[in-house]
Amino acid sequence: MYLDVEIEALTVAIERLTAVLSNANNTANFYQPAAQVALSECTSKSAADQTRAAQDAPAASDTIPYDDVKKAVLALALAKGREAAVAVLQPFGVLKATELRPEQYIAARDAALAATETVDEAAA
Repeated sequence: MYLDVEIEALTVAIERLTAVLSNANNTANFYQPAAQVALSECTSKSAADQTRAAQDAPAASDTIPYDDVKKAVLALALAKGREAAVAVLQPFGVLKATELRPEQYIAARDAALAATETVDEAAA
């Protein structure tokens, strides 16, 4: 994923900055921008790694806006209570909808809507 590359670049930058700050006598590396070094190290990944990361990234059509998830979870919470909403989110490894990853939005929304529909059907 693209996010993995960014996280790795930031990790390398933090490690370099920590090393420079812990060694006050070594000022040569201090003037070389850590982000530039980290970015060049990350972009040197193999083509296979970059292809794999691109395949792992969700396509734009594989996600929906967070507001759609929020509406479905709130509707469930209003219909069945907060406990029901939390129970729907637990299979995704979260306790709040804001903790969901974008690739989980569709499934979480569908689960919340299905749980809400069971309430509507029971009331009818």
